[in-house]
Amino acid sequence: MDVNLNKAVTANKADKVEDGPKAEVSIKSNYRYRRLYSRPKKKKSYKVTKKKWGPTARRFKSYKPNKYSRSGGSKYVEPVKKKYVRKAPAPVKRKVVPRKYKQASYSKKVAPPKRKKAEPVVKVSRSYKDKWVKTKVLLRNRELSRHVPKTKLFSKQTLYGMLRNYGMVYAKPVDGQMGIGVMRVELNRGGYSYQNGLRKSSFGSYDALYSALVRETKGKVYVVQKGINLLKHKGRPFDIRLMVQKSPHGGWEATGTLGRVAHPRKIVTNGSQGGSIYPTALLLKKYSDAGYRNRLLRHMDYIGLVTAKQMRAAYPGLNVIGLDLALDKRLKPWILEVNTSPDPCPFTLLPDQTMLRRIIKYAKAYGRRYALNCGKAKRGV
Repeated sequence: MDVNLNKAVTANKADKVEDGPKAEVSIKSNYRYRRLYSRPKKKKSYKVTKKKWGPTARRFKSYKPNKYSRSGGSKYVEPVKKKYVRKAPAPVKRKVVPRKYKQASYSKKVAPPKRKKAEPVVKVSRSYKDKWVKTKVLLRNRELSRHVPKTKLFSKQTLYGMLRNYGMVYAKPVDGQMGIGVMRVELNRGGYSYQNGLRKSSFGSYDALYSALVRETKGKVYVVQKGINLLKHKGRPFDIRLMVQKSPHGGWEATGTLGRVAHPRKIVTNGSQGGSIYPTALLLKKYSDAGYRNRLLRHMDYIGLVTAKQMRAAYPGLNVIGLDLALDKRLKPWILEVNTSPDPCPFTLLPDQTMLRRIIKYAKAYGRRYALNCGKAKRGV
């Protein structure tokens, strides 16, 4: 038996096994041989395949047929139950940053530039007569805002506060023209007073004043403007009208200026309200010498050009403006009002007609014609 075992081991190493029933039986029955030299059997792998039986699909394990299976390899296997697997939490959405704002390097971060606040959009009315809207357009320019008197919408609290601060204010209708409806309201030692046209009224209490002003407004929208103590000519206040037009050669140009002296018993200087027309240099002669006067006139022309550009941005079809300027005791120009359809008729009352001819020439270039019929305005003597 030992000889046969040695021969079987030698034959197994050389992959040559002797034929015969004795050798086969001795090898298979030897426990020691099987333990030392038999190869371990591989585990059977079952693949999950999908089969369709009837209307529904079930999962089965493929079964390898063998001689011990009764059904010849078609043994039924129970479907595999899926184990419940907890879903992973949804990934956190990362904030998408534009490529130009990403980190330039690992050590230094590049912060995105701060966005400038958009300028407030001013809704412009179709008619160019709204004083409140035009005032807001002017206030958007820092340079011009220094020359605009404090202006607010008319109300009981607004009027009371401005009277306490300034002592004198002007109430104007937002869509008024030719000085109609303009009132001067004052705070005196004895009470309150206002003037509308030739009529003056005084009150002992603020409530009585406000009730009277509400009746004067007749339901219209008014603005309250800080009062400017105007320069006077022969005891009558005056302001300056400056014409700025679109030049045929491009750009803007100040084409004419004149002085308007108020009626002796009125607070407005409009020619239609009985005002008198004077050359600007003549009215300023009393308050400044020739050199300072020329610099002041050039400064007012500059204010007119800046105002025209600012208004043109809000009113794209604008070609001409009439700027009403007031001078205080320090000779500082104040913008009282911007007229978007000024009448050049007062220029016909000036002794020198050079400015009038220039105004008409520029107006023809952008298709404008003037009647030049002056009824109530007077020539200053």
